[in-house]
Amino acid sequence: MRTIGFYTLLITNGLKLKGKNLNADVVTISLDTLRRDRFYRITGVDALDKVIASIKWATNVYDVCINVVLHEDNADEVEELVRFADECGVYITFEPVSAYFQSCPDIRDEKLKSVALKLLELKKEYKCILNSKGYLKLIASGDKFNCLSNLLIRINPDCELIAPCYDVNFVRVGNVRMKSLKNLLSSNKYKKELELAKKCEHRCYLLCYAEPSLVFSSFLCTPLFDYFISF
Repeated sequence: MRTIGFYTLLITNGLKLKGKNLNADVVTISLDTLRRDRFYRITGVDALDKVIASIKWATNVYDVCINVVLHEDNADEVEELVRFADECGVYITFEPVSAYFQSCPDIRDEKLKSVALKLLELKKEYKCILNSKGYLKLIASGDKFNCLSNLLIRINPDCELIAPCYDVNFVRVGNVRMKSLKNLLSSNKYKKELELAKKCEHRCYLLCYAEPSLVFSSFLCTPLFDYFISF
């Protein structure tokens, strides 16, 4: 993909990353805890050392970002995880858990607010935190945001284009192996499903939707300056 001008980002759990030539610009590695017992409880595998080894190996090959999904089991590890990323020379992002699957963990509103405020303080010292101040302030406030789901194209592992997102009762618009992506994106079915996001009552803070939506919303409703100085 890089050879045709795409900026490629791979998201992985890191278990089989070490030694791989992925031809990616950025590798994002999921890591929700630095404690072995918690890692096993969260993931179901005893592989914390293996993931950490993959992170340290990858820093010599790729631009690396650690992504942390925040929930009750790891909210007390935020500063520890930031320091780990800083010591490894990699970036780090945080996002609240979004319980769109059964048995997903959860996090209380007051706990989430305190974590977001903690990250805002840590961001003053640690440049490795990639979350914007605008995003962290949004989480701390508990407010909704104008979700521009049309900014992202989401395709499942089975090559099905979905809309609008996982937090809403999404539909499978079509398979990109059967129809061109251009035709699927211009279809009435896809456009109709995107309209659901405008009426969404969910209060999710999925990083991939929230950060782009905040940026583009700033273009549409000023002041731009207030948002961009928050990075």
